[in-house]
Amino acid sequence: MKSPVCALLGAALLSSGCDLIGLEAQASLVCQHLTNQAITVPPGIRQRWASMPPDSKVSLDKTFDFAVNVQLPPELRSADPTLTLQSVTVSAADAVTRFDFLDSASITLLSSNAAVAPVTIDWQRDPSQVTQVQWNGKGFEIGPFLEAGSLTYQLSMVGTLPATDLLVNVDACASASISLKLP
Repeated sequence: MKSPVCALLGAALLSSGCDLIGLEAQASLVCQHLTNQAITVPPGIRQRWASMPPDSKVSLDKTFDFAVNVQLPPELRSADPTLTLQSVTVSAADAVTRFDFLDSASITLLSSNAAVAPVTIDWQRDPSQVTQVQWNGKGFEIGPFLEAGSLTYQLSMVGTLPATDLLVNVDACASASISLKLP
């Protein structure tokens, strides 16, 4: 199956019927939807929790690969692709339906290439929104992460211990665009 970017560009080139000086195209959101992802409380924490002070916090971490494959056909290799993070949303998929137990949360973007520095995006709490945790990607360019090999994002949440392990859905979305200047 071709990526949305390839399909969009192929249609634009085939339907033009004329010599092109340049081409700019933007695909709608390219999203990865992961369902029923388990975020477990580290072993032994539940047993020790009873003897901990009431304001104690626990950190829960989970790492995901951002498996978005945007490949251009050979005739468009000179294009200047841009892939920008739009949002990452975590929503409940099981018993824990509210995230009001969280004090803080962050997403850290990691590359398989050590030369690409990690980037952390902190969660901005919205008191009216307790059923999901959402990060605005602020149009952050993720192309260098993908060019370096792969993009992994680590979800870190800190708060009071939830009653059960979490089962969540994760939606990570990016937008893709290219600019091609023909000689």
